[in-house]
Amino acid sequence: MRVSRLAGFGMVAVVAIGAFAVAVLALPRYAAERANRGLAALGPYTGHVDAARWDGRAIVFDGLVIEKRGVAAATPWLTALRVRIEPHHTDAGWRARAVFEGATLQFVAAPGARASQSGHGVAWQRALESLTRIPVDTLRLDDATFAFRDTRVAPPVELALDRVDAALTNLDAARGGRARAMLRGRFAGAAPLTADARFDANPPLEALTLALDVAALDAARLNAATRAYADLDFERGRGDFSLRLVGRGDRLDGTATARLADVDVFDFDDDVGRGRGLRRALRELGAGIALKLRARDDGGRVVEPTSLAGSWPHARDDTFAALLDTLRIVAARGFGIRFADAPPVPARAPGWLARAGDGDADGR
Repeated sequence: MRVSRLAGFGMVAVVAIGAFAVAVLALPRYAAERANRGLAALGPYTGHVDAARWDGRAIVFDGLVIEKRGVAAATPWLTALRVRIEPHHTDAGWRARAVFEGATLQFVAAPGARASQSGHGVAWQRALESLTRIPVDTLRLDDATFAFRDTRVAPPVELALDRVDAALTNLDAARGGRARAMLRGRFAGAAPLTADARFDANPPLEALTLALDVAALDAARLNAATRAYADLDFERGRGDFSLRLVGRGDRLDGTATARLADVDVFDFDDDVGRGRGLRRALRELGAGIALKLRARDDGGRVVEPTSLAGSWPHARDDTFAALLDTLRIVAARGFGIRFADAPPVPARAPGWLARAGDGDADGR
């Protein structure tokens, strides 16, 4: 009788172990198929993952790609080498921590509106939960890159924020609760950038505070952008940039401040001798003189504060989409920064930003 019972227990154990092994083997495939169904239904965008696996603590999706539907873009909107979904139990129940490893987010401004991509028009919070299937309380980026490319100007303007580590926490806060985002990275190749934001964890997004700082910026590294949008070349210069922003209801209020030192934007041999044009040479000469005069009066530094006050049109039904819209609006107004004492040649914002908030930047 004892032998029979032991045999019965052994059989049950074998069956249980077998069932567990089948579940472990089947779960990743099921997770990948379910994720791909969700990622294929992102409205103007579509996505997929290459595979999924269980590493003992998390479901790991390999090869995430999200791209704009019907557009043969040179680079997708979002890629990630791996996305780890780490479930954990809290007082509120099961939650997920989503970790994007080696992600690249690519903003594109193209001559045709359909070829531009800014992520507008997608409920990204719901898209993320197509991977997790449970509420996400933390989103982390490890070694990410934010890239910006404008092909509407010649030569194209390319800017990047790389080596980004970021964490968005408390995303599952009860209605009325605040989430927090902290980010650090490297802008324009070398300048350290830090950002700290607090915002409504649940839609609608009606409250936002943001502090962003860039230090030790080499102005000459921005020449592609300043040449395209303001007819200026920095021969040399260094400085810091800060942004302070508060959003409440339908209004944004804030200030962007550039602090520059040792700035020179005019070189006779380069601007005149190489035939860049009299108009541009005069523009840079005037800006250079103005900067030198102001630097003399301000202790050797030029300070350019610019107000970013205005309306705050953004997505109301998805927090992530609203944050993307807000960044787009701030960038559009930020490109309005000009040297107040320079000759009055209007700066040009990139086409995809020029009407940010007035319509769909992706041209839909």
